[in-house]
Amino acid sequence: MPVKRGMYRGEREVKTRGSKTTGIVLMIAFVLIASAWFVFQSGFFDVVEVQVEGIRTLERGDVDREVGEALAVQSRWRPWHPENVLFIDELALKARLKERLFAENVTVDKSFPNILRLKVEERQRSVVLVSNEQYVLVDTTGVVTGYAEDEVLSSAMDRIAARAFLTDVSLPVIQMPTADPLAPGYQIADADVVRKWIEISRILISRGHDTHFMKIEAPGANLARFVMIRRYELRLDLAKPVEEQIETYEAYLRTEGEDGITEYIDVRVPGKAFVK
Repeated sequence: MPVKRGMYRGEREVKTRGSKTTGIVLMIAFVLIASAWFVFQSGFFDVVEVQVEGIRTLERGDVDREVGEALAVQSRWRPWHPENVLFIDELALKARLKERLFAENVTVDKSFPNILRLKVEERQRSVVLVSNEQYVLVDTTGVVTGYAEDEVLSSAMDRIAARAFLTDVSLPVIQMPTADPLAPGYQIADADVVRKWIEISRILISRGHDTHFMKIEAPGANLARFVMIRRYELRLDLAKPVEEQIETYEAYLRTEGEDGITEYIDVRVPGKAFVK
């Protein structure tokens, strides 16, 4: 029987279309895999430079180390490199660096393909501790780093004598008795304690309150006595939210003023002021 021309054309066309479809699918899959490799694993988007602005007393190496540790934490159990700029969470990085560097603020910007820009606004990094007529510097880890000298010593002595007030550029002064003389390297307090002292001093300054210095009996004590204008004391509880206590202090000043304070104003119970 004669075979009609084109008898298997349909079958051949189906096979041809199937081959083309398979080829297209394979090509798309290759492109997707290549793109994923390029984005996740090629290293093209890995941070090659961290630009830092604003640091004065911080060590650049400390900043770089904290950035590296923060990125490693962010990318844990992820298929991309820790330094991949595409997947860096700016808000999370900002929050971690602000806490770890004890900074007033940190701004994080990405510059593609592989530059990370940081702007750090530093807080005060140390305090002047006055004990047994010694004036020593204590850093934010709670370690005595040296002795106050020159302008720092003069400024601290003026505030202890109530001749000057704390400013946003001067070191907070803490008066605290110690059993032994202090020397560089001595651990006087935990880091959290010193940072609390600095933080409260900064809050008082930012809210416009004239403050000379702070008195505390021991590193672990909760009662902090800030010597204010006219040498009266503002008594705060370090174990409670300080902002609420300061608001009580401000509410009292708005209604009664400072003239009636002769010795102290105690606001350790938020919403209540005890005055003498």
